[in-house]
Amino acid sequence: YDYDQDDVNQALFERTEYVYHPSRPSLIQSLVQYHFDGSETKITYKYPFDYSGAFSGSPDYRVKAIASLINRNVLAIPLETIKYFRSNDTEQFRVIGGQLTTYKLYNHNSLKKPLPYQTFELRLENSAEHITESYIIPGIAFVQDNRYKLVETYSFDPATENLLSVTDESGLVQNYTYNSSNYPISSTLNLAGNSF
Repeated sequence: YDYDQDDVNQALFERTEYVYHPSRPSLIQSLVQYHFDGSETKITYKYPFDYSGAFSGSPDYRVKAIASLINRNVLAIPLETIKYFRSNDTEQFRVIGGQLTTYKLYNHNSLKKPLPYQTFELRLENSAEHITESYIIPGIAFVQDNRYKLVETYSFDPATENLLSVTDESGLVQNYTYNSSNYPISSTLNLAGNSF
């Protein structure tokens, strides 16, 4: 059983089954949570190395960042997760949500390093029969389902790689400042980072 962390007497699921990635057996490719009423929740994970096609020549910053993640062996970060649900009276899973994180290259000491850029959430009024999983058109562009909504945008200091700000979907900006040792010293909401 999987238990509620706030109530050890409350089981959330009867059991959870994991499927590990065939080429990276330490990483979870998908999991299924079996509920007590016979329904099931399934979550799938897509990693940088799951994207295929020609990365070179693409002008798309997201494609360049995925190629950089692979070249740097940053492979264990899921870029896209999709959540499905199957009720106890149906045989087919339906999409109920998802999350996608894109990356962007930042110049750091003349090296380009991939860092998170935007996070999207799949928000559906009703469950959907399918979703277009993100993919790369070889040498051209990164493609994602058009139902994804932008929820956060991140900016980093290219010199230190410190997170400078997070902008949420409503436009609120959380800024961060650091001391000379690169330790965070303050966080402000909707103020410019140099407002002190």
